[in-house]
Amino acid sequence: NRIPDPLEKFPLDALQMLGTMRLEGSTWALVSTPDGAIHQVVVGSYLGQNNGKIVAINESDGVLEIEERFRGVSGQIRAGR
Repeated sequence: NRIPDPLEKFPLDALQMLGTMRLEGSTWALVSTPDGAIHQVVVGSYLGQNNGKIVAINESDGVLEIEERFRGVSGQIRAGR
C-alpha cells in the first residue's frame, strides 16, 4: 500500500551508484538512471523491478546492499541479496 519510488521502474543492472554523502549524521547514496537523472537514496529506499529495498549503504566500499523479493519456480515469494 505505497506509491512506487521512481527507481522501481528500472532493472537493477540499469542503475549506477555514483557515490555517497553524509549530511547531519545520515548517509545518502547517489544513483543515476539510464535517462541521466540522479536520485538520492537512503536505507529503506526501494529500487529495481523486483521490490528491491536498500538495507545498507557501505560508504567505504561504495556499495548498496539490496534485498529483493521475487517469485521462485514454485510461485513462492523468496528474498535474496
